[in-house]
Amino acid sequence: MGCVMTPEYAFLVNGRPRGRVIPSRGLQQGCPVSPYLILFCVEALSSLISQAESQFELMGLSEFIAPNGEWDVGKSQMTFLPMDADAILSIPLASGVYGDKWCWHFDRDDIYSIKSDYSLAWSLQFDEGVADLSRLVR
Repeated sequence: MGCVMTPEYAFLVNGRPRGRVIPSRGLQQGCPVSPYLILFCVEALSSLISQAESQFELMGLSEFIAPNGEWDVGKSQMTFLPMDADAILSIPLASGVYGDKWCWHFDRDDIYSIKSDYSLAWSLQFDEGVADLSRLVR
């Protein structure tokens, strides 16, 4: 496999390629064009996802759960690579229907309050003026 030395881009307008762009240099951090390029890419991706959803090319997770509430093993194994199917099938499913709940795991009651927030902020260790947030990640 060779290295791409001169990339070339084409824009699709109504499903047909229109125009070519051969970049003479790459974008760097701080480039004034990069925010617009990101917005352009996000809009394009969003449009592609919407199109795939409308054509039923994207399936939700519920498609892989059988009517009995267990994983549909056959469908999962036919859709995913063996290693991915095994990983998915190892995820336990809830035995009932439960609503979502916000939890604040820094409080013993799992309830957020200003007091618990201040307590957390006070307990953080500061190293050279930057908080060590690695303890917050579980």
